[in-house]
Amino acid sequence: MEINGRPVDEATAEKLLHDVIAPEDGRIEKAALYGNEMEEQTEYAYQEIAKILREAGVLVAVHCSDAVAEREARRLERNKLNSKEAM
Repeated sequence: MEINGRPVDEATAEKLLHDVIAPEDGRIEKAALYGNEMEEQTEYAYQEIAKILREAGVLVAVHCSDAVAEREARRLERNKLNSKEAM
């Protein structure tokens, strides 16, 4: 895993989860409920997690086109996996 282009070990990721993300579970769940489909709910939850990490100073904002490109890549990968499962 990487944050801000730097590798993060498992212990650091675990600490972030417990100290920064877990206390904000309600925000993440609320954000996910704005989505209709599971994929959309997941995307809203990811966006809220990124927002929490930015607010905590852990994650720097990425350029909007980078975020869009990353989201599109995930969508294409999911479609690819779904196509394989349908076969």
